[in-house]
Amino acid sequence: MPLTTAQLRDQLIAQQQAEAANIVSLIESIVDGRIGVTDVNMSELAAKIAAVNELLDGDPNTEGFQAFQAAVARVLALETASADHALLISGLRTDLTALGVRVAAIETAIQEFPTRDELKASHENAAQAFINRLWVGRTRPAGLLNADGSVSV
Repeated sequence: MPLTTAQLRDQLIAQQQAEAANIVSLIESIVDGRIGVTDVNMSELAAKIAAVNELLDGDPNTEGFQAFQAAVARVLALETASADHALLISGLRTDLTALGVRVAAIETAIQEFPTRDELKASHENAAQAFINRLWVGRTRPAGLLNADGSVSV
């Protein structure tokens, strides 16, 4: 179930607040000497803290808040597109199933018809039976063509 804009915003803010709390705990640990960290780039750390602070202040005029709103809009667009794609895939599956049933029906119908060779043999047999019937009670001369292309003996 897709999240509403408000739910998504609240969830993202809660995650950012948790991250900010973790950063503050890390900084306190470094300052108190509980963690022996060397070569810490304090300007990068300060920039990250400032970005989190800017995002959490809720001021719609700040760049961070606008970036947050843009991220929320992109996530909602992705959720909508995902739902649309799921619907299209479901429709395609239904269509493929229907086509499979139609193809199976055609394959069954094809088996009900004689093949070319079966039809040819049937016509040859019928033609030969007709020729034989014409000559019942008479002697058939040698050299006459039979229905299958052979010559009478």
